[in-house]
Amino acid sequence: MDYNQLMPIVIVIGFVVVYFVLLNMFSRKFLSNYFKVRTSQGKLKLVHLRMVNDGTFTTGRIEDGFLLFKDYKRTLIQLGDKERRIAVDISKNCFERLLGVDCIHIDDQKNSIFYYDDEQIKSVTGFDPIRYEKLLTRALSLPEIKNEAEAEKFQKMSLLLLIIVLLGVGVAIYFLYNNEKRITAVISLLKALPTVK
Repeated sequence: MDYNQLMPIVIVIGFVVVYFVLLNMFSRKFLSNYFKVRTSQGKLKLVHLRMVNDGTFTTGRIEDGFLLFKDYKRTLIQLGDKERRIAVDISKNCFERLLGVDCIHIDDQKNSIFYYDDEQIKSVTGFDPIRYEKLLTRALSLPEIKNEAEAEKFQKMSLLLLIIVLLGVGVAIYFLYNNEKRITAVISLLKALPTVK
């Protein structure tokens, strides 16, 4: 094949790839996730995360009564968990057919799934046990100390702060004990002042 014959084909393929990438970006990752769900033969579900300002699409699967899906915008990745889970009742009507695939809508602010009952949309709050367990574990655990020098420095600073607080309390008690007559005189003078109405 000649270079002059190959060049138009490469240009057309390049335009198609750029068009697909831009269309996927402007559709909030709908196209790429739609093709993943379409080719999974029913194993994956299309998840529409509805947020306050915008929404995005991702893929998810149902395991043991939970919808598991990747959530890129939340802090779960910082906690080490790359998947978010919400309890789902499959007997209720929570799936919507969207271009031949099952789509489930999630309210990101309430952490809930939209159920479609009698043409009305209802939202039930979900509970993510793994997420809350990791948050509680992180909140209750001590900060990690990197080396012995840092631990010793922390102990010295804590001891110094304790000594300063105890000295302050001691000075306050001494001041109150030795100046009891002056303090009662000031209080009686303040009581004797006329009040402004």
